[in-house]
Amino acid sequence: MNDKLNKIQQEKRTAQIMVAICAAGLIVSLILTLRHSPLSFLLYGLVFLFYLFVFRKQSKRYQKAVKTATLEECLRPFLKNISYQEKDGLDPKAILNAGMIPIEHEKSLLIRDIVHGSYQALPVFLSDVTSDYVSAKSIKRGNEKPVFDFLSGNWFEICFKESFPISCTIWDKELISDSAREDFFKDFHSADSSQSAELRNRFYTYTKDCSEIVIPEKLVKALLKLADFTPGRIAVQLDGQHFRIFIRNRFLYTKNVSPKIEITPQILQHNQYPEISYILRAADAAHQSL
Repeated sequence: MNDKLNKIQQEKRTAQIMVAICAAGLIVSLILTLRHSPLSFLLYGLVFLFYLFVFRKQSKRYQKAVKTATLEECLRPFLKNISYQEKDGLDPKAILNAGMIPIEHEKSLLIRDIVHGSYQALPVFLSDVTSDYVSAKSIKRGNEKPVFDFLSGNWFEICFKESFPISCTIWDKELISDSAREDFFKDFHSADSSQSAELRNRFYTYTKDCSEIVIPEKLVKALLKLADFTPGRIAVQLDGQHFRIFIRNRFLYTKNVSPKIEITPQILQHNQYPEISYILRAADAAHQSL
């Protein structure tokens, strides 16, 4: 914790020095302008370039230091061996091959803020994910044209040592439009009829195997509690050894901290993603069904 705070303070001091340099440059430029000196325009230009290419980069370094420390510290009560990467910390195939959410174009898949860790000695990762998908199809001049939309949220995945006895994907009924959902699951079987009324009222359940599967009661209760708590819409998947949860419009880190605020341990430990505790309870319930 102390190392993180020291690094943040160092980045902040560097940024403050750069602010002072910009302010001094502007004052000198103003004085030269009042004296009608042609050097004033040159100095204005140099101050602007300094701000654009030096100060802004330093400001981003400061915000990144705060973000990295926050994500590592706020998730520490829930996960062990935490590491954070802003990007390039996850193979896109982990998302693409799962088949839990629609992804129309692989190149449009955006993966940011990846946190790796462990829960009960099992590997876990969380990441903010954005993908595009066909939300509807419109007819213009006799031709059918797709209408694209974006699906953004946080992806959680844990890998157990054993495989689940069932394989299925569970979607909140309001995750995306009915037409997009039906198109995505056209090669799946609906397993709604074999689920409890509580689950059927809130979620759709699909499987590629057969329709006669039943989601364990403890997992159903955990998912309903998560759905009640989060303002986002959730998707869940049991797939071999993998248990996945995607929550639309919820992200690991959403509030940048103002440089005016003194960074304290309490600020770094403030969890901007409180859904993690409910997600891990759902993972526990899923684990008990193995």
